[in-house]
Order: sequence, then C-alpha cells, then structure tokens
Amino acid sequence: RDRAHTRNRVRHDLLPTLRDYNPKISEQLARMATLARDEEAYWSAELARILPALLLPGKPVRGGGRSVATNPDAQSLGIDVQRLLAYPIAVQRRVLRAAAEQIQSTAASEPASLNFDETDAVLALLSAPASTKTRRLQLSRGLEAERTPRELRMQRIAPAAAPDSNADMLEYSLPVPGCVEATAFGLIFSAESSSPHPVTLLAATVRAWRAGDRVHLTHTRGPKKVSEVLDRLHVHGKERQRWPVVAWEGEIVWMQGATLALPQNAIPKMTIAAQPVPFETRA
Repeated sequence: RDRAHTRNRVRHDLLPTLRDYNPKISEQLARMATLARDEEAYWSAELARILPALLLPGKPVRGGGRSVATNPDAQSLGIDVQRLLAYPIAVQRRVLRAAAEQIQSTAASEPASLNFDETDAVLALLSAPASTKTRRLQLSRGLEAERTPRELRMQRIAPAAAPDSNADMLEYSLPVPGCVEATAFGLIFSAESSSPHPVTLLAATVRAWRAGDRVHLTHTRGPKKVSEVLDRLHVHGKERQRWPVVAWEGEIVWMQGATLALPQNAIPKMTIAAQPVPFETRA
C-alpha cells in the first residue's frame, strides 16, 4: 500500500487508469510477459551458440596469441569487428551486452549490463570508419570499450582511487540551521530544520565520501554503496576523490548529484542545499 515504491504506484494508480482505456490491459500485459519470456529463452540459446565464435579472451600480443589477465579488474574480451557487423543489429546489441555481463560478473558485486544509451554509444564506436587510432569510451561500473582497427575490446579499467589520504581534512561543520562555505568543494552549504516548530539540531558534517559509505536512494531497495552511485554518475579521477556528502549523526543525508531517501523518523526533518561559491570570492 505504500506509494513510495514505484511498483505500488503502478499497481494502485497507473493500472486502474489504463483500464479506463482498455479493460483488458492486465490480460494483454500478461500475454506480453509470456512472449518476452519465450523470446528471452530463445535469445539465451542463440547467444550460447554465437558467442564462442565471436568473443576472444584477453588482448592480442605481438607474434600471435592472446594474453589473459588473472586480476579480475584487468579482465577483457575482444570482438572481431567485421564478424560482428555481419550480424543483424539485434544480434549486435545482445552480443555487446553479453560481453559486458561476462566481464562484470568476474568482479562486480552485482550483475550488470549496458543500458540502452551505453549500448548505442558502443554501436556507434563499432560502426565508425576504420582508423589507425585506438578510440575509447568510458562506461559505467568501471567498464571501458576500446576500438582498435580490427577489434572492439570490452575491459575493466583500474578502479579510481578511493578518497585521498587527506580526505579527513576536507571536513566542515554545518550548523542546523545555518550555513558554511566549503571552499575545498567550491560550494556553500545551508541547512535548516523543516519541522513545524524549528529547533537547533546537532551540527552536520560536510566531507568527502569515504570507502564503505552507503546511501539510501529514492525508490530503491536497501542502501547502495557511494562508489556504485558514482559509477552510475560517471564520476572518475580527481573529481571522484573529492565528491561531497553531508553526514548527520552517522547517516549520509545529502550527496551531490543524487536524490536520497531516508527511513521515516530516522532523523529530524531538515533541508540541505548547496550552491557554487561566487567566482569573485574563490581563493
């Protein structure tokens, strides 16, 4: 009954509305689900037949042969471009997603695949005119697509470093209510109590994220690692190391670029906002 969950809003709000247009919408959706299951079973068998002839483990080495890394973070698969392009686009999409899944399953904590936009971006890389240059495309969850003259290679790149050793110095006390200029992040943070009778709460902490930090995203089950959320946001390199969060009483209540949801009554109601430091006041 809780409409905070998308599936419940679909069940209680969307489906009744759709029945006004088509009283048999539930039956038709059930038939579509049956067709989808049957087609997925077909594609699974078809991919099992096709993939061994298309996927090449590791990287080519001079003199012939291929090198295969034993480190999960260095796993890679090659795909012969011309052979893959000979298949229909529907097969190309499935092969690319299957290749990504095979690499992810060796190191990722959750099964993952390319989303629609990432698949289209890799297809564009695949179909680009041949060049002597190696072209790369950064994808989510530490995955990279690399196009060489003959191959499309899917590989895991070395994970970005966790926040640097000076991360503990990147901390600012944020009074509630009140504000603080966090110059290391280039942001001014403000916080206020949104209770009917505002009171002064314990100060929050503006800081860089740390390995092991978790957040509750809206409309998702259970907490997610901040590192996984940063993968989804395509945040890498130095920017990743200093990505800001706001913690209150041990719970992360704000994260740049993400909408968080906390269990009801877990913390007093508060509103946190951030805006860039005006250019003229920056050090």
